[in-house]
Amino acid sequence: MGNIITVQKTMAQELRQLLSDIFIILGIALGLSLVVVLTQLDKTLAVELYNPQNPAAQWLRQHSSLPGIVVGVISLGFILAWPLRLKFPTLRRLSVVWLLTLIFGGGLLVSLMGKELVDRPRPRETELLGGNATYSQIFQPAAIEGKSFPSGHAVMGFVFAVPFFVLRRSRKKLAYGFLALGLVGGFSIGSARMVLGAHFLTDIIWAGAFTFIAAAASSCVFSEKRDLPNKFTVPFLLLIGFGMVWFNKFTVTLNHMPAGDVVNISIPCKDIILENGEPFKVATKVKGYGAPISNLQLVDLGQNFVGLINNKGLYRDLRCQTTVTLPKGKQVRFPINTYTVGLRKPIPKALTLDARGIATFEGINTKKSVDNAPVTD
Repeated sequence: MGNIITVQKTMAQELRQLLSDIFIILGIALGLSLVVVLTQLDKTLAVELYNPQNPAAQWLRQHSSLPGIVVGVISLGFILAWPLRLKFPTLRRLSVVWLLTLIFGGGLLVSLMGKELVDRPRPRETELLGGNATYSQIFQPAAIEGKSFPSGHAVMGFVFAVPFFVLRRSRKKLAYGFLALGLVGGFSIGSARMVLGAHFLTDIIWAGAFTFIAAAASSCVFSEKRDLPNKFTVPFLLLIGFGMVWFNKFTVTLNHMPAGDVVNISIPCKDIILENGEPFKVATKVKGYGAPISNLQLVDLGQNFVGLINNKGLYRDLRCQTTVTLPKGKQVRFPINTYTVGLRKPIPKALTLDARGIATFEGINTKKSVDNAPVTD
């Protein structure tokens, strides 16, 4: 009876701590957002910081996820390796909380719920930086679909604050050191994304808020008195594996070399670019989330049709752009109303447009020194 009462008191204390954490995190995020809105810092910083050619910002964009991935792999080692689990119980608990925060903070709250439910155009897509979309305040409904809110890249910096929620009772100084590391990492990566015109300041603030809420909830579920039981290790790893697949962001270019002189495009892309050159090739750049990438393929569908197949993997939010390279005399056909067509100089020759709306273009003789600047048709 006494043990039951003790457990109930402990759970009540942990729940109060979690609610307090959430209240504080949301309060800070809302307060900072209010200041940003009133001072129009989102607009000001978006314009003043914009420098898409900045090499440091580009480098951070490419490599900012690596430290978090490395720590995630190490965390799996502490969960799986039996001697390490026994010798370092705190590190094992930290590993579990770290992975859950990545999956539910970076994956569920940020990538799935935030980006899917809140349509906010990126700064470079708005009129502030020469785009066509109208600038929208945080949580303000937008006229077009956007993926600015919140910042997924910044999560990979904020996640280094996870140890704060695990160690704050036992090793306070070390815990606050990790909190500082996470804040610096998150806002550093977030600033780089702002320089590239990918996010507003409030996108960065809420990426941190969602990450910290996920960390607080995970540390509450797996507290010092409630570790991950051995029998749940395999289901937990399966959950982590599913999360890593479902939230895996990728960019891949698929190539197809047509065998004949004509290729018919049947690829579910919005954009198609036509250019003269060698060899005769269809290249589709695909972006999205999911795995395995190897199951995304450009294939010959028969009768000179080329298509994209993706029915053997787990994918979402797929977007693509197709470029067709036409040597002299080679032809490409596609329904003109299905695609937004871009042409690269010298412009391929437009041959026919039949009653079904099928356009035919043919490659022309070109020299190697051509201007590849895209133009509109």
